[in-house]
Amino acid sequence: MWKLLACSTFALSFGTAVSAATLTLDADSAATGANLQTTPLVTALGTISFDGEVRSTSDPELAAAGSVGNVFDIFDSATGPVTLSFDFDVSSITFIYGGNVGGITVSALDALGGVIDTFTQADTNFGQPAGPETLMGTGIRALQWNDTESGRFAALDNISISTDVAPVPVPAALPLLGGGLLALFGFKRRQRKT
Repeated sequence: MWKLLACSTFALSFGTAVSAATLTLDADSAATGANLQTTPLVTALGTISFDGEVRSTSDPELAAAGSVGNVFDIFDSATGPVTLSFDFDVSSITFIYGGNVGGITVSALDALGGVIDTFTQADTNFGQPAGPETLMGTGIRALQWNDTESGRFAALDNISISTDVAPVPVPAALPLLGGGLLALFGFKRRQRKT
């Protein structure tokens, strides 16, 4: 018992806890990104920005994959990619995607714009799958996507953002508590011997 208590106290005095947090964006309410087209979204994890369009869609493949209501998309007149940016590190992003013409490329980028992970589907025409897909890696700071053919329609929805929250140190008082318990246990043990 004495050894177990001593080992537990020693482990607690150096412990940290890491927890994961997940946030879902579906563009259907202010809390889930409906205003991202004009206003960054401030969350408990950090701030999210988007340089594309939030709009409704009737894409049957997106609907079959679970999309309801609004989606995150490329502006109709855009010819380049759109970007969903985070001011915090993300470890994985899961999404569904759609498009009625062309293809889609989705990339997870680091803070310097380097590609961490990528997904491409050459054809998003009618009848093609719409996900879900997951991109993973350490230090993801942006999700960027484009319609690789027409540049006009490449919608994402139900974007699930997962992050490892920074290690939380064990409170400084916990080792003191452990030390007090050890002393109390030692005192009781000494009393029994006499």
